[in-house]
Amino acid sequence: MEAYLQAYYDLMDDCEQFPIWKRKLEEDLGGSVSFLGIMMGEVVRDDAVEVSPAYARFDKEKQIYFK
Repeated sequence: MEAYLQAYYDLMDDCEQFPIWKRKLEEDLGGSVSFLGIMMGEVVRDDAVEVSPAYARFDKEKQIYFK
C-alpha cells in the first residue's frame, strides 16, 4: 500500500504545473487512495505515519479525499 500511495503522490507532484491534470488524477484515483486509507485501522495508520513519508502526507491531506 505504501508503494501505491507513493506512486500516487509522485504523479500528483509531477502534475503540479498542470492543475487540470492534477485535479483529474485526484478525482480519478483519489477514491482508491481514500478507500485504502480508511481500510487501515487507526493504530496501524498512526504507526505507519511515523515511519513513512507517503503515509504522513496522506494523513496530512486526507480531508481532500473525504469530502
